Amino acid sequence: LARYAAKRDPHWDLLRAIPPIPGRFGGLIRKNLREMLSVLDPYAAALISFGGGAYRIFAAHPETAAFSIIGLLVALTMSTYAQSLFGLDFGSGMTRYRLLPLRGWQVLLAKDVAFLALLLVLLLPLDPAPGMTFGLAALVLGHHSSVLLELPHQRWRFTGGRLLPVGALQAAGGMALGFVEHERGPLVLLLTAVGFVVSLLYYGRRWDRSTGRDAV
Repeated sequence: LARYAAKRDPHWDLLRAIPPIPGRFGGLIRKNLREMLSVLDPYAAALISFGGGAYRIFAAHPETAAFSIIGLLVALTMSTYAQSLFGLDFGSGMTRYRLLPLRGWQVLLAKDVAFLALLLVLLLPLDPAPGMTFGLAALVLGHHSSVLLELPHQRWRFTGGRLLPVGALQAAGGMALGFVEHERGPLVLLLTAVGFVVSLLYYGRRWDRSTGRDAV
């Protein structure tokens, strides 16, 4: 219904309401946010987040550990998108990316920032640290399939990915790291962030090779 209304009158296109983001990558991040909000995964995650927030507010004696578990469910709902960060860009979109004066890691970083920013907003009513640990782990694995495989998305549908091996590793590894972060503290989040940076740089170079930029 929202898509139909936006076609009839562009003023109903709420994705246009996302404000400009400053910085060199601001335009790309804004574009990536609009792409993410044109698939259904974030809205399903938002329903889970809303339920967790309602539990925090209205439960007489809320169980604190529940917020970490609900946060991990939010991250799990979002994680499939990380398997194909370019899922809505295949075709002319990929050509435009290759024409930009950006290195591969910068292109991936703009995708990752949009993913992590939206995930953080959804985790704010809950316990953000375990869910963000899961999100970083999902991107560590998702960079591989995003750069080396073509897994297209359809707008206003749930994103599709590969259960084996990436999906299974995302779910099992992300959940495990999230639970360990809940038990051990921010050091686990920090170590996962280090792994994320390594993955970003490595698959950024793989992107450069695929476009011939490392020869320039």
